[in-house]
Amino acid sequence: MADIHLRVRIAGQDASTMVARVEVEESDLRTDLATLTFHDRSLALPDILHEGLPVEIDLGSRTAHARVFRGTVTSVRCAFERLGAARVVVEAADALAPLSLVPRTRRWWNTTLSAAVREVALAGGLAPGRIAPGEDPVFDAERPLQQVEETDLALLHRLAQAYDCKVGVDCSGPRDRLDFVATRALLADPPIEQQLVHNLNVLDLETAFDAFATDPGERLVTTDPQTGDRVETAQTSVTPADTGWVPDPTRIAALGKGGEWAAAILAAGAPVRARLTETWRTQGRPAGAASRTRDDRSSVLGDRARRLGQTATGRAAGNVLFRPRRRVRLSGFGGRWSGDWYLARVRHEVDVTARSYTTAFTARR
Repeated sequence: MADIHLRVRIAGQDASTMVARVEVEESDLRTDLATLTFHDRSLALPDILHEGLPVEIDLGSRTAHARVFRGTVTSVRCAFERLGAARVVVEAADALAPLSLVPRTRRWWNTTLSAAVREVALAGGLAPGRIAPGEDPVFDAERPLQQVEETDLALLHRLAQAYDCKVGVDCSGPRDRLDFVATRALLADPPIEQQLVHNLNVLDLETAFDAFATDPGERLVTTDPQTGDRVETAQTSVTPADTGWVPDPTRIAALGKGGEWAAAILAAGAPVRARLTETWRTQGRPAGAASRTRDDRSSVLGDRARRLGQTATGRAAGNVLFRPRRRVRLSGFGGRWSGDWYLARVRHEVDVTARSYTTAFTARR
């Protein structure tokens, strides 16, 4: 804990010395949440801490730290025991939460998607951040963008699903900024400098492949409005080259004598690895349609961030550079699982009593 920097401010006041545990859960799909746990022998905090108070959390090391959360208290839970301190748990949500409170009815025309998103951000008290949808269509008077008794957050999520974007709030500056970025752009960003390395900063890691979560292609069937002819387009998202990997030769060689069986299996499996996508029994994703379908067993069909059907979950030494909607490189996990991944969820956990800071994560590709 000597090198851990933790500062918790509630309503502008430093509460770092009173907090016993801090959890900040960040996601590329949902509102970011923070959970603060206090042990209160004076029994005063249940009256002092309440809903609506602003919360800021600055976390990292003493030489490299950053604000990881800024939001508002949404819930307070208290547990009173016969003997000992009361346990007070404070939950807070980031600046996306207020956008889900009031349904609105609005209409946009003669404007672009990015301009509409900026207007929603400003109306919700947020500064426009990285607004970069893959497509930036213009809504005209005949086909306007409509919001009918719908909250701003629901509208943003609907647009993000329709145009394959991710929504999030950047709290690093003096004012919260709304980001609305195409998944393709996020996957093209370079990985962060800090890698996740086996037997170094990774505490544990579990990787998996799910054939029901792959996204090998997308298909669009429509009608030409001028001729009435059927128009069908298809695009392959994953090629055999994307799924192939080279087994780690050093680990194969480390098997030593009697390792001929491994070489034989690798030789026999080489043709299979070269056309691995042929074994994926998944349907193509219709572009423009809802990406969540009833037969989507993994709830990720159509998510370009998981087009290979791979997921990695684990824990690492605490690091504020690990944030959702960023790419990270896994190293030392063999030929198949090493490489660049997309961080979908991150949970920073600080246990002040145990003097520990870890970062749990879920990565996809």
